Amino acid sequence: MKKIVLVSLLLNCLLFFTSCENDDNKNENTVTIEYSKSLAIWNTLKTEKGNSYSYKVTTSSFTGFKSETIITITNGIATNRSYTSSTTKDPNTADLLTYEEDASNLGSNIDGAKPITLDQVYEICQQDLTADPAENKIIFETFDNGLLKQCGFISNACQDDCFMGITIAEIKFIK
Repeated sequence: MKKIVLVSLLLNCLLFFTSCENDDNKNENTVTIEYSKSLAIWNTLKTEKGNSYSYKVTTSSFTGFKSETIITITNGIATNRSYTSSTTKDPNTADLLTYEEDASNLGSNIDGAKPITLDQVYEICQQDLTADPAENKIIFETFDNGLLKQCGFISNACQDDCFMGITIAEIKFIK
C-alpha cells in the first residue's frame, strides 16, 4: 500500500512539473507569435504611411524619477531626439535635464533612449524575448493597433527598477 501511494505521489509530481513546463513553452510560443504579428503590422504600416515617424520612450522609477525621449525618424533615418527628465516627488521642481538634438549632434548626450529606428527597436526586442523564462519575467505588449508598446524582461531575483527593455508611450507617423 505504501508503495502505491509513493508511486502515485511521484506520478503526480511528474505530471505537475511537466504541465508547468508545457505552460512555459505555451507562453514563449504566444509571445513569439504576438511579436511576429506586431512586426508584420509595423512593416505594413511603415510601407503604407511612409518611413517617417516619431515615437516616445518613457521610463519611471519607484524613486519618483521619470524621463521621456522623443525620437524622430525621417525617411528611415534618425534625425532628431529630445529628452526631458524630472521627478514626481516634488511637482514644483523644474525638469532635471532637458536637451534637443538634431542631425548635427544626434546621440551626443548619454541620457535618454538611443536614437534608433523602430526597425532596430524590434530587432532588440526580439533579442530581449530570448531571455531565460526560468530566470526572468518576459514582457511583450502592443497598442490596440498591434504596434509595439513594451518589450523586455525583469529578473526574478530583482526587487526594484529591474525592467530591461523599452516602453513606448506613443508612435506618430509624419506626413
